Amino acid sequence: MDATRETAREAQALRWWLFLLLCFIGVALTGLAIATSVAWKWQGIWPSTFLDFGATILLGTLLYMAQRSLVQVVRHENRDTRTAVENVGVRADALEQRVERQSARIETLADEIEEARTQRYSEEDAGISAVTEEMTFQAVLDALLAAERSRATSHSFRVRTSSDLHGMRLYFRALVAIDRATGGAPVISLTTWFVDIRQTIRDSWQIGEDVTTVMNRIVAKLEAVNIDSSVTTFDPTAVFRNLASSLDLASRSRRGALPRRLRGPLMEMIDDQWVLTDAGLESLVDDTFVARDIFPNTAPQFQAPGTPTFSPPVAPPRVPEATWDELIEIARVTYLLQGTRSIR
Repeated sequence: MDATRETAREAQALRWWLFLLLCFIGVALTGLAIATSVAWKWQGIWPSTFLDFGATILLGTLLYMAQRSLVQVVRHENRDTRTAVENVGVRADALEQRVERQSARIETLADEIEEARTQRYSEEDAGISAVTEEMTFQAVLDALLAAERSRATSHSFRVRTSSDLHGMRLYFRALVAIDRATGGAPVISLTTWFVDIRQTIRDSWQIGEDVTTVMNRIVAKLEAVNIDSSVTTFDPTAVFRNLASSLDLASRSRRGALPRRLRGPLMEMIDDQWVLTDAGLESLVDDTFVARDIFPNTAPQFQAPGTPTFSPPVAPPRVPEATWDELIEIARVTYLLQGTRSIR
């Protein structure tokens, strides 16, 4: 490459040397013609010959150099044009490749989103399954936090502690216990709830505690209070089964996997047909819904004079009257005490 450039420079220098020589000859002959004609008074063909040759050489040299310069300019422009065309071609190829990649990504975008959703659902299901399979503090905490973050469960989420519809409930709430030494540690707040009894028992599940220790502690506290044992039935197996079932129901509702979505975050799965949510009492098998707003938020003894007496809604045809009355009573007491109980 260097030798080629050197040869080109030598050829260019030779052309300039020849150009100067020819110009000198042309000027010399033209000057000689003028000198012989004017100064020396020559007559005949020599002055005319010198002038013709000199002018021809000089003009030819100038025209040749002009032609060479024009050729160089054209070559330069052609080279720039080819470079520009090549650059445009490169950019066009790059653009085409990018469009192809984007087209391929668009075609697979729905599949990618569905794959991510399936993966997320699988992780949620695994977390819920761990509640009953592992029954550890971390498994329960992770499941509760996942449900709360997705607004699947209410801040007043609870489960039944037995198969008795009128029996005790247990609130589960993931909290952070403030500690000056450590700055804070997660705990699971556990609080009992009874339909007809205003007494509550509170406990908390700490990091590192075995589930048996926590359950035994709650049983001991229940035995220590003066409450009818018929409503304090506490079956730890039922607690964790109901906890997993409730979290699974709330998760499937949020995904739209139920025949109809719940109208609000889940508070309690009363049974396989009825749930309490932040919105009201809802049926899982039909469109029956009793809005929370129709229930009184003040106890009768504290209501202002003239306040209309609460009139329970009529039972649906498929629901026995006694069962309906029990459901309405559970909902009424729950929403009545929602703002006064220290559950939140």
